[in-house]
Amino acid sequence: MNMSRPTTTDKTRVWILGGTGAVGRQVLRRLPQQRVVEVITVSRGAPAKAAWPRHVQMDLSQPDVTLPLHRGDRVINLTQRTPPSLVYETIRRGAVFVDSSASPTYVQALRRAAVEAAGPGYLLDCAGVAPGLTNMMACRVVERHPKTRRTEIAVELGLSKHAGLAATEWFLRNLGTSYDATINGAARNLRPGELQSRFPFHDGAPARLALGFPFVEQSVLAQKFPGPSTTVLSYLALDPPWATAAVARLLRWGAGGVLSRNADRAARWLLRLPAFGPASTRVVVRGFDREERKTGELRFVTGDQTSATAAVIAATALAAPVLAATSGPVLTAADVLTLDEAVAAIRAVQPEARLEGGTGAEPALGKPEKEVAG
Repeated sequence: MNMSRPTTTDKTRVWILGGTGAVGRQVLRRLPQQRVVEVITVSRGAPAKAAWPRHVQMDLSQPDVTLPLHRGDRVINLTQRTPPSLVYETIRRGAVFVDSSASPTYVQALRRAAVEAAGPGYLLDCAGVAPGLTNMMACRVVERHPKTRRTEIAVELGLSKHAGLAATEWFLRNLGTSYDATINGAARNLRPGELQSRFPFHDGAPARLALGFPFVEQSVLAQKFPGPSTTVLSYLALDPPWATAAVARLLRWGAGGVLSRNADRAARWLLRLPAFGPASTRVVVRGFDREERKTGELRFVTGDQTSATAAVIAATALAAPVLAATSGPVLTAADVLTLDEAVAAIRAVQPEARLEGGTGAEPALGKPEKEVAG
């Protein structure tokens, strides 16, 4: 459901938690002055540039962290160091907390805090590309093809440049983290890489391997598409493809736990290596009916994930209703931003971005081809 836009003409004050990082700097550029009265970044370190908007140097990981929030403020969270207690405080003060995390356990903790706060503000999560754009694409497939019972979401990330320390740590830490996915209406606990499938990320090229991965949208969408036969699965692939195959091999050898426990050191070592692969972000979302026939498919292609993610986050924050004249204390980006609006926001910074769609009752080419035993 797309919520109504803010009716006030007042400018919005925006806080960006973790705002001096790569995504934060891009979000800052996407907030138009005519819509924003003030932008305040918050992080442990000082910004690198002297010409920077107002900045608050603060360790957000402290459980008693607090901000001087006003009613109607937007708080964009780009770091999982932020405790759920700050979500509670934000909502109680009538502000909107916009979160971009892909981690199921962290998002669920924020949602519990939002429910406990019970307004007048609200939590707006799944803002970005994955999650965010992926949710919107899945919703469109299911809306256009009501017979869809299984939804598969796959993201392929090009490795042309390093994603940054926090993102690399997140990836490595999740290699050893089991997660719940809904398969045929029931929760099933999975290990990363336990499910594998192939997706047509590239036109005219063979489908590429992708690994089951703990992205939060699979649990969020399973709640949105309830039913005894509902299946929602998320996958991750890397470009070049040999990188995906290497991760699959490491997981098969049981190295996921080791990398997870040593994510900080492993991430710092990886960031010293040269980058490789294209600067691309590709998303495939496809649906299947009870007979395992494909009901529909959407593909999205763009460039660097950082600027695309920042564009969707900024558009989501600006599209959010002022207060929860909404359905509850928790919304997702798909509730306030349409897929077309999200794609337009990305095209403003990456004109080459394109959304492609297809339908057809085809055999279940996307049925998970392999489950690694163990």
